[in-house]
Parts: sequence; structure tokens; C-alpha cells
Amino acid sequence: MITKILRILQQEQFTRHPVRAAVQLGRRLQWHLHWKFNPGTPVYQDLPGGLRIRLGHTSTSYGMFLGRGYCDREAVEIIGRHLGPGSVMLDCGAHIGEFTLAGAAAIGRDAEIHCFEPDPRNFAILKENVRLNHLDRVVVNPCAVGEQDGEVTFHLGLDPTASSVGMESHTRTIDDITVRVRNLSDYANEHELTRVDFLKIDVEGAEFAAVKGAADLLRKHKPGLLFIECDDHDNEIPVTEFLTNLGYRVVRRGHGGIHPHLFAYLN
Repeated sequence: MITKILRILQQEQFTRHPVRAAVQLGRRLQWHLHWKFNPGTPVYQDLPGGLRIRLGHTSTSYGMFLGRGYCDREAVEIIGRHLGPGSVMLDCGAHIGEFTLAGAAAIGRDAEIHCFEPDPRNFAILKENVRLNHLDRVVVNPCAVGEQDGEVTFHLGLDPTASSVGMESHTRTIDDITVRVRNLSDYANEHELTRVDFLKIDVEGAEFAAVKGAADLLRKHKPGLLFIECDDHDNEIPVTEFLTNLGYRVVRRGHGGIHPHLFAYLN
């Protein structure tokens, strides 16, 4: 940890804005010391709209903690402008519920949101965050999404944010489990959804499979906005082409060039 602190002190942001950087350094230390000495004590954070979120020991939660709010504020703002009372949202790769709560803030406390999260560690916190905010119409599903219903090997990442499905994982893993996979089009039919306004997909490399499984849903309900994080750069082109053929205009946000963020707007 001392090495990390010394590295931070040498960064340009610390020399140019020492007070601001010192506050951030304090937040970083607070986070790491908490998980080292008090891992059994939950960490909660207030969010806009009177909502509250329990954070997990994950990189995304760390970003929320440092920023005292949503990790990707620009994405949340775009989504918030699109959603309103009566909107229906699907959150695939819901993690601990960051975007679910952002959707609830935009739609209202009676928001109908269907969440999908296969990592059992994230899922437990996701359920708590839904209960904590009294979101009675939010449905949480302990499963992945893909092209077809079935089962798949799921790699539990050392960081729960990076857990993934597929033949191999590109991050450090601690175990493999078997999880259920749902086809979003079939799911929407089974739950008799009459509308879908927004679809978020952040599924660590399985984006194209998830989008293909949602093809009938996209044709039938024509959600006006999709937000897709392409963990695997190889998925970016086929996802973009697939959505373009379905009548969407796809806009790319680089997000630092690490994981391209795609916003798809219905033409």
C-alpha cells in the first residue's frame, strides 16, 4: 500500500491540485483499510433521488465510492433523459444495481425493471439494494443472458465486476460454477411485457450473444435506447452491424479506449 501511495503522490493531478488530490487519497485509503480490517461491515452510499446503495468489494463500487455517486455519470445522465414515468427497463449484468437504481430514479419508485446478474456475490447485494429502496416492481433474476436458454460455465472473477461466461476468462478467477442463461426475447414473452423502453447490456464479453437473443424483443417492442459495454473489442463491430440492420443508429463512446460503450438509438 505504501508503494501505491508514493506512486499517487508523484502523479500530475497531485502536484497540480494538491488539496483535491489529498481528499481523493484519503478516500482511497479509507476504502482499502475498510476492506482489510472491516470486511464484514457493509458500506452504504447516498445517491441522487433519495436512493441509497450498498457497495460491494468490487472495482465498480470503488469508483462509486471515490466519486460519491454513480461510476459512469455521463451514461446515467443520458439514460435519465430517455426514461420517465411508465418506462420499462432491462438491466443485463446488473452487478449490484447501479444502473437499476439510476433507472428507478428516472422512472419513479414504481419502476418496472428486470435485472439479470449471475454472480452470486453481486446478486445478494443487488437484492438488498432493491429491498433497501423499496422497489417492489423490480424483478431480480440470478442468471446470465445469451442467445439461447440453457446453462453455461461461469467464471467467478477475483473482482466480481469481471466475472464472465465463455470458454475462457481474461481476468483472474477463483472458481467456475454453472449458471442459467436466458434468452431475452423468450423472457419478455413469458413475463408478458407490453413495452421495453431501455435495454442495458454489460456482460463481460457475451454482448453479441445477448443482443442476438434479444432480436425478437427489439423488433417487437422497439426500445428507443440501448446501452452496451463491449468488454471484448471483437464484439463491437458485429454488435454495431446487427443493431444497424435492426434500424438503430449506434454511437460509440471510447470510455478511455478500454471498453467501448455503445449507445444505440432507434431511427
